[in-house]
Amino acid sequence: MHGRLKQLDILRAVAVLLVLGRHMPSPPADSLPASVMAVMGVWQQCGWIGVDMFFVLSGFLIAGLLFREYQRHGRVSLKRFYVRRGFKIYPPFYALLLATLVFRPLTGGEVWPRAAVVESLFIQNYSYGLWGHTWSLAVEEHFYFLLPLLLVGLLWWAKRNRWGAPFGPLVEVCVALGAGLLAFRVIHALVVPYSHRTHLFPTHLRIDSLMFGVLLSYFYHAQPDRLRAFVRGSAKVMGPLCLLFIAPSLFLDVKNFFMHTVGLTLLYLGFGGLLLLAMYAPPARWRWQSRAGSALAYMGCYSYSIYLWHIPFRPWVVHGLEQGLGVSVPYWAQLLIYAVGGVGAGILLAKLVEMPFLMVRDRFFPSRSQPMAGASTQPRRPQAAADAFQGGLAALPTAPTPAPSVRSAA
Repeated sequence: MHGRLKQLDILRAVAVLLVLGRHMPSPPADSLPASVMAVMGVWQQCGWIGVDMFFVLSGFLIAGLLFREYQRHGRVSLKRFYVRRGFKIYPPFYALLLATLVFRPLTGGEVWPRAAVVESLFIQNYSYGLWGHTWSLAVEEHFYFLLPLLLVGLLWWAKRNRWGAPFGPLVEVCVALGAGLLAFRVIHALVVPYSHRTHLFPTHLRIDSLMFGVLLSYFYHAQPDRLRAFVRGSAKVMGPLCLLFIAPSLFLDVKNFFMHTVGLTLLYLGFGGLLLLAMYAPPARWRWQSRAGSALAYMGCYSYSIYLWHIPFRPWVVHGLEQGLGVSVPYWAQLLIYAVGGVGAGILLAKLVEMPFLMVRDRFFPSRSQPMAGASTQPRRPQAAADAFQGGLAALPTAPTPAPSVRSAA
C-alpha cells in the first residue's frame, strides 16, 4: 500500500462492491425481511455501473502513466508500456482461464473450445466466451492497445508539423468521440433490439467512458493547479450534479432505452466528477485514514483479482460441498461463500499470482513514469516536453497549490 493514493483505491473498492451486488445470488421469495430484500434488489439492479466506474478510473490512471513518462523523458515507449501491461493483466487472467478448463468439467459444466479461444484472445465482448463478466476486460484490453498508439501518433504529428502542444487535440478528440458515440448508441438502440452483447459490451460503444478518464488525466497533468481551483470552486454544485447523473441507475434497468444510451454518458460524467472531488475536494467528514477507509483501500488494491474470481468461486465451492456432503447448501451459506469467499479468493490469488509477476515486472522493466511529488522534488525532464504539455487549459482558473501525486499498481 506504500505510496498509493488511497482515494483511488477506495473508489476501486466501491466499484468492485457494486459489481459484487450485481452478481450476488438472488434470494428465494420471502426468505429475508422485506427491507433487506428491497436493498438487495436495488443493489442488484444498479450494480452493473461499477464497471463504468472502473472504465473512468482506468482511463485516468493509464493515461497518467503515459503522460508522466512524456513529461519526464519527452517520449513514450510503446514496447515498455505493452510489456508492463502484459505483466499486470495476463498472468491473473490466464490463471483464471486455466482454472476454468480444469474445474468446470469437474463441476458438471462444459468447456467449448471456441469459447476458450474467444476468451483467450480478449474478444469475448463480441462473441461468447467462458464467463459473462470478462467482457469488460476485453474493452479495457482494446483500450490499452489503442491509447498509446493515439498518443504516439499525436507526438509524431506534432513533431512533423512543429506544433508546440502535441496532446492539445485530445480535448477535441474526446469531446467528439463522446458526442459521436452517444449519437451512435441512440441510433443503434432505435434499430437493433436490445441485448447486453449488442448494446452494452462492444468496445466501439463503450470506449468513450475510458476516454473521458483520459481527458480528466490530461487536465490533471497539464494544469494541476488550475484544475484544483476549478474543482474546489465548483464542488458544492459538482457533487449533487454527479449524484444526479448516477441516480437514474437506481430506478431504471440497463435494458431501458435511456440507460443504455444517454445514461451511459451521464454515468461516466458523474463518476469522473466524483473522481475529481475525491482527489481535490473530499467531504470534510470523511477521513481517508479511518479504519473503514483503510479496509476499502486494501480491498481496492486487489480489485482486479477480486473482479476475476468473484463469480467462479461460488459455483465451484457450492458444487464441491453438495457433492461431498450430499446436501443442498442453503441460500445464506451461498451468499456468505460468494461475498466473503469470493473476495478472499481474489486477494489470495492476487498475492499468489498477480503480485509476484508485478515484482518481476518492476525488477526487469521498471516504470518510466514515477509520480511527481511536487515542484521542488520533480525529476529533471526535457524542458521542451514540459512546456509543450501545458497547452490546452488556459481557460481554467489558477490556484497556488500543486496537485497531489498519483501512484497506482496500474
